[in-house]
Amino acid sequence: LNLTDGLVMGGDEAGVTHHGNLRATGFINAVIGRDTNGVSLTMSSNSQILAGSDQAASAEITIVTDGEISQKGTILAKRDLALTGLTNRADIDITTRDYIRIDGLVRAADQLSIDASSDENGLGIYIDVAVVDGDGIPVSGGTVDTEDGGVINLSATGSIFIEGVIGQNSGDVTDDSLGRAKVANININSLSNNVQLKRKVEGRDQVTIFGNVINVFNNAHVYATGQDGILYMAAREQLFMAPNTLPLSDPD
Repeated sequence: LNLTDGLVMGGDEAGVTHHGNLRATGFINAVIGRDTNGVSLTMSSNSQILAGSDQAASAEITIVTDGEISQKGTILAKRDLALTGLTNRADIDITTRDYIRIDGLVRAADQLSIDASSDENGLGIYIDVAVVDGDGIPVSGGTVDTEDGGVINLSATGSIFIEGVIGQNSGDVTDDSLGRAKVANININSLSNNVQLKRKVEGRDQVTIFGNVINVFNNAHVYATGQDGILYMAAREQLFMAPNTLPLSDPD
């Protein structure tokens, strides 16, 4: 898919939310320009970009945009998780020359990478506020996730603001090999601005965070839950950690 203008998937009309889907059994490659408002990709809440399936050997989604991305739907790269060969991968790679807002689910089986620049206000990546049900399952807001043992890379020249969920846990607190968290490694890097952590970042083996200023707000949840898990934060100017006002348990 190669567009010189922007792409709109779904939308609201007369109180009805319509959807648009991009689906492939293997690979989706999209190069998208921008509309007159500087927006490249807009997805409604029930729209979907899906590559692969539970029976697929491999899958990949690659999205490159000139402008802003506003994602409220679902982006999934799936494969048969029983296959363990080097070529059995399902990855997502999203690159924008502007900023990206995640207000839905983005999940790859293996590796998920988002590389952004920034908007006029210096914002590069925004993971929207997560809302969960009584079982702790996200029902709205931004969730970025992989299957067991996956890798998440978030990088931007602008600020990275996380009010949603980066990495979900397995739910099996008795399995020490999983350490609860599904995602093996999470890397968050603001190349020339700040990282604001207000909700949940949960990895298993290693979580690394870099920025000019790193703010960990009260009641944020930043864990490396593996037996030998490493949590490493390096601020070029200031590292601020607010006091917690909740019990030390999983805040969804």
